[in-house]
Amino acid sequence: MRVFRVLRVLLPIAIVLAIVAGAAAVLSARPDLQRAERDVDHAWTPVALALAPHYRLLSTADDKLVTIPGPSRDIANEVRAALAQWSSVSTGGSVTAQVRAANTLEGLGRRLVAAARVSKRAQADASTRNAVEEYAADPLYASGNVAAAVTTFNKAVMDYEQQRTGPVRGVVATLMGDREIPAFTRIPTPI
Repeated sequence: MRVFRVLRVLLPIAIVLAIVAGAAAVLSARPDLQRAERDVDHAWTPVALALAPHYRLLSTADDKLVTIPGPSRDIANEVRAALAQWSSVSTGGSVTAQVRAANTLEGLGRRLVAAARVSKRAQADASTRNAVEEYAADPLYASGNVAAAVTTFNKAVMDYEQQRTGPVRGVVATLMGDREIPAFTRIPTPI
């Protein structure tokens, strides 16, 4: 009997303490998560600004290659679809959507250059060859400023992920809808 009386008193106290602890975890974790996410957004801006002219060069090369029959046309069609996706998310999409679209374009751009360099038809057409090489050797994209911006962004993503995946913060992040933000993988084209 005495045990039931003690449980009747201690159980509500334990429930109240659990609720208070949960509220404290949410209140303390949420500002840190929001700050880390804002840092990611701010770090992405210079990267996105550097990608815009680089992807215009890719679009020009793609426009040339899509008219040439052969395997390079298949890759050019994939690039065209990925460029359309980038265009739709780059102006109003989330940073996560922009990074995913950019990562896709990085890989496809490298494949496009490789296919164009081995295609006799693409190499025979001077304007196509020049457009591909201009994209591949984009000096602004290859600059240290872009590399530094990418490094800063990826560090901000790592910091955000550490905030988002802690034992208590992971639960808070899940409840608040904070999702993973991928790192950006810049793939320089071999010259």
